[in-house]
Amino acid sequence: MYALLRSISAPRRTKELNFAEIVDILAQHVDPKLIINAERYKFHKVEQEESETIRQYLAKLLAEATLTLQTAVERACASELTEKEASGFHGSAHDVKKIEGTFPECFRCGKTNHSPEKCFHRKAQCHGWQKFVHIILKCPEKRAPKANGGESKKSRKKRKKKPGGVHSVEETVTMAEPVDKSAWPMFTVVDSQRRCKELIVPVLIDGKSVDLELDTGASMTIIPNHVWLGVLAAKPLRQTDVRLKSYSGHEITVFREAKVQVSYGDQQACLPVFVTTGDGPALMGRNWLSVLRLNWKQIKQISLEPRDRVESLVSKYASPFDGGLGTIKGVTAHLKLKENATPQFFKARPVPFALKEKIAEEPLDVPEYPMPTVEELFTLQNGGQSFYKLDLSSAYQQVLLDEESRQYVPINTPLGLFRYTRLPFGVAANPTIFEQTMDSILSDLNEVGGILDDLILTGQNDKEHLRNLENTLKRLDSMGVKLKKSKSVFMKPSVEYFAFKVDRHGIHPSPRKVQVIQEVPEPRDATELKYFLGLVNYYRKLISDMSTLVHPFNRLLMFDAPWTWTEACQVAFKKLKELLLNSPLLAHYDPNKPVRLAVDASSYGLGAVLSHVSVTAKKNQSRTHPAVSQQV
Repeated sequence: MYALLRSISAPRRTKELNFAEIVDILAQHVDPKLIINAERYKFHKVEQEESETIRQYLAKLLAEATLTLQTAVERACASELTEKEASGFHGSAHDVKKIEGTFPECFRCGKTNHSPEKCFHRKAQCHGWQKFVHIILKCPEKRAPKANGGESKKSRKKRKKKPGGVHSVEETVTMAEPVDKSAWPMFTVVDSQRRCKELIVPVLIDGKSVDLELDTGASMTIIPNHVWLGVLAAKPLRQTDVRLKSYSGHEITVFREAKVQVSYGDQQACLPVFVTTGDGPALMGRNWLSVLRLNWKQIKQISLEPRDRVESLVSKYASPFDGGLGTIKGVTAHLKLKENATPQFFKARPVPFALKEKIAEEPLDVPEYPMPTVEELFTLQNGGQSFYKLDLSSAYQQVLLDEESRQYVPINTPLGLFRYTRLPFGVAANPTIFEQTMDSILSDLNEVGGILDDLILTGQNDKEHLRNLENTLKRLDSMGVKLKKSKSVFMKPSVEYFAFKVDRHGIHPSPRKVQVIQEVPEPRDATELKYFLGLVNYYRKLISDMSTLVHPFNRLLMFDAPWTWTEACQVAFKKLKELLLNSPLLAHYDPNKPVRLAVDASSYGLGAVLSHVSVTAKKNQSRTHPAVSQQV
């Protein structure tokens, strides 16, 4: 006690204290002053039970706090008034009171205040069944009905209707967080086993065909930016403050917003759409579903039958997609050297610039073989509705080299010299050898075309393109050719092929390449101008008046011409970007349709355009198919 007194009386010394001061210090330490807030909390938490009288309740109130009743009531009223006035500053926060749980009648003991899993008698032995299930009072054998099938009056009295189970809320929940009305939930439920196929809704957005995946969990219709650029790149977008959240609470980045004209069957409406970043599918949300009446029969036919057949075919011919290195059966490549060619030995070291010209001299006698062009392949896509692109895995290395040719392709390594047994990358004869090999494999499949390791095929209806796919997979499987499934595309309304987008309407520039061209800055010298023209010239067949537009650039690139970026150059620069952004179309050529030839000439060039004339339109409408564009 003395040690306690000395510690609590510091810094004063104990010999300086009189008896009265010592008693007062010890009393304050042993019996401290009450905390008003704590006593007030105890006062508020006291609740009157159903069986308590007013006097019993008042006695319990006084027992919870040493304050007088009058003081406690006054302070409680003041606290209640303060909380009521302060609630206007903090929004609404509601306390959810605890709900006492009620349960169905327990089959172990018959009570309704707990679940069978928590029953006290869950380990009790029934003397009727001789099992640890329930007590004898709840045994079905003891409570079995009489032999005449009737039920005794006593059992009917005891029988009660089972109340529905209501779980208790054990904690007080405070609901004070404001709701952000601009954050719309985007909930998508995905079957991990892919037993439920997606439902695809084909619609026309500003006259362009777009396939949307039906998603009733999405509150808004969204289109990823890569899909938007491929179909509606010319449509102006505006800023938006709408925020989208996924089921997990993560925010979906909204790029822009637009109002589009939507056509579905005979229905038309102007509806909002949000353009998002990412590589997800385009989703039709509830904001469109509340306006459009869907043809469910058509949706199911589009979504289920052909797609199931595609997955079935891929599973049937799984060998080409197993990820292994293929070996084309019955084919060996032979490399033929030029006459007087001599072997050269080079160490494993960087080659000096002075020797690069000598190394570049090709010792091989490269065989000549006509390589197909993209224009030839695009003629096979006429009338196609769905498109497929098959990518060959490690294309050249699927071809074996014969014994004689292996001595021409050694490789120098720290472990010594090794010889390739398959066509290595970098051999000049590879493209012609491989193209000739693939053409011989697919020679009688006229519906399939390809350049090197990229194959493309289609069909005029579901039955035809599925048959073409099966014939192609069957042939490749029989020849030991391997495909890369991750780069292959199956049954899509459009595919990208050699920087062009192909769909049923025709040929468009690749949206990704168009985006690259849009981001090219204004050229500052001839080198940068040549880079820009190299990108644009690839699509010159899609741009009208190309020779006239590039004339200012050609003058800048003349020999000894001074670099002067004029206003005409700036206008042509912006015009070329604008024409590519407006999704120019090159229609599929159909020899069965009538054509119209238009020719023109200017001081800068000559041009000719071959167009298809629509015979079904009320007025003569044409779809452009340029035939030639030649500058003077």
